[in-house]
Amino acid sequence: MADKRRRIQAGLAALVAFSLVVCPLGWAGAIAGYPASAAGQAQIDFTPDVPTAFASPIPMPTPIPTVGPGQIYERDDPLRPAVTVIAGDSRFGYGYLSNQPELLVVWITNESGTWYQVVEEGSPLVAGEGDLQGFTWYMTERDRILRDIATAYRDMTTYNDTADDFFLGAMALGVGGAVCLAFTVGLCGFLLGGAIAGGWLMETNQSNAELEQNQIEGLRGNLYDLEAEMEALFERYAAMGPTP
Repeated sequence: MADKRRRIQAGLAALVAFSLVVCPLGWAGAIAGYPASAAGQAQIDFTPDVPTAFASPIPMPTPIPTVGPGQIYERDDPLRPAVTVIAGDSRFGYGYLSNQPELLVVWITNESGTWYQVVEEGSPLVAGEGDLQGFTWYMTERDRILRDIATAYRDMTTYNDTADDFFLGAMALGVGGAVCLAFTVGLCGFLLGGAIAGGWLMETNQSNAELEQNQIEGLRGNLYDLEAEMEALFERYAAMGPTP
């Protein structure tokens, strides 16, 4: 009986010892698992479905570009300012800015297109300086050459047309004179004389037309040189850049 009691006491002692070891580990696991569970619950998103204020960008006014001396524009540039022409044509010239008359625009044309440069009124590019001629002089000289070319071309055309008329007249008189001479034995010799005179006048007009053609070629060469000087002058001032 005493031996049985001792075995029961030993079993109870072992059970108590086992409980003291296992139970704290279980509680520790439960306690350690709580924050993870709580953290998992904290990740749930409860953000309300409310539209964000000012989600679309607010349109801002487009700034108006400021035009100033030294700025360069191409012909097709949408920002190129409007110009009131003073002198020139679509290839070379200068004029005032339509909305800023204190500024001038000078333009030239080369193999890469037509270019516009903004300058101040009285700029040496326009008015010249010392021995350097400006666009005022160049445009006057260019207009004179263009007028001379137009006059020479008109005269050349007139001489050529007159020469053609005398050629036809001389041919008619020559044929008529030959026929008349054959049938009248010399009574219509004056027709042959008229044909000869018409031939001479034809040659004279052809010679005059060739002289005008040579003059035109010379004037075109002068125009080419003049426009090359204008382009070089334009580029010299363009290289200085915009005026602050």
